[in-house]
Amino acid sequence: MDVLWVKIESWHAIGPDTIVEYRTLCGIATPPDSETSDLLPADKSCENCLRILARANDEEPVPA
Repeated sequence: MDVLWVKIESWHAIGPDTIVEYRTLCGIATPPDSETSDLLPADKSCENCLRILARANDEEPVPA
């Protein structure tokens, strides 16, 4: 899953389907001037976003 990380006090995940809506996976609206990163920086991150990502990765089919 392609994920973009956005900093809103802590780092939150934005999935490919939510980029258009500018909302994080946990539902927070993303301010337009927020710092972003392709990789999760070593800083505070949203536990809810991490759990949602972990669950989504568990549900993805494994390629043969």
